[in-house]
Amino acid sequence: MLIRQAAFRGNGKLLKGNLHCHTTRSDGNGTPKEVMRMYKAEDFDFLAITEHRTYYLKNFLDDDGLLII
Repeated sequence: MLIRQAAFRGNGKLLKGNLHCHTTRSDGNGTPKEVMRMYKAEDFDFLAITEHRTYYLKNFLDDDGLLII
């Protein structure tokens, strides 16, 4: 029996995103700009950068096509 969730029915646009990501500002491998560009290059619609006790006060990406949460 195939069960589908209501969120995936219909013709609405599905967004591609990541809700947990780190950069070199905590324990990640890429700088904020590198990480954002990598996700943008892979056609992600949104990205949540979830550093450890670090807050961003500037926009690291020049392009506004990727929503940063």
